[in-house]
This record gives sequence, structure tokens and C-alpha cells, in this order.
Amino acid sequence: MQHPSEMNRAGLLCLRRSLGLTVTSLAAAIGVTRRTVTRWEAGEPIYRLNAEALADLVAYTDQTVADLAAVHGPENPIVTYLTDESYRASRPERVVSAEWHQLVAWRAAEECGARIIYPET
Repeated sequence: MQHPSEMNRAGLLCLRRSLGLTVTSLAAAIGVTRRTVTRWEAGEPIYRLNAEALADLVAYTDQTVADLAAVHGPENPIVTYLTDESYRASRPERVVSAEWHQLVAWRAAEECGARIIYPET
């Protein structure tokens, strides 16, 4: 993958969408404002520290997919969440959205053949 600091506006938009994040969700996940992400996607350059944070999020996403795929399978479903509140209540260690986790769960399920379920309420 091209480093985010070297991406053009189209690359940054596609990267955000590949992470399953809205502009607001990406901004929260890497600690910038919504307006900052919108500027990147309009063609303004991304500062090196922000590009590193984005690259870290991509790496975290890929590692989470691999971790889920390694421990789940046809007999062991992957749990994902309907709302940000339910996701963060279960996983407070990282500020990402339920939408992000749903994409991660789907990618992992594709790799390992697991079903995806919501937690019992």
C-alpha cells in the first residue's frame, strides 16, 4: 500500500472508504477534525504525523482482521455491533466506529468462513 503521505485526494478517499469509515469516524479515530479529513479529500496535503496516524489505523485494521480470522471459523462466529455505543462499551481501548468493526468482521469472516452475529442482548 502506498503511504498516506504520498496519496492524492482520490487515494485518500478510497482508503477511508476501504476502512469502512465516514469522514467523522475517521477524524475521531486518528484525532483530527472532520474538516481536516474533508480538506485532504479535497486535495490539501496531509501532514506527516496525520499520515502516520492513518497508516497506523490501516495496520491496526489489517491486524484485527488477521486476529479475528485466526480464532474464528464455521463453528465459532464473529461478534460485531449495531451501534457505536455497544461497540465502545465492549471495546473501549480504541476509538473506532461500529461501522468499522462490521467491515473488519466481514473481512475476517471471508477469510475464515465464520458467520457474523450480534451479541445477545
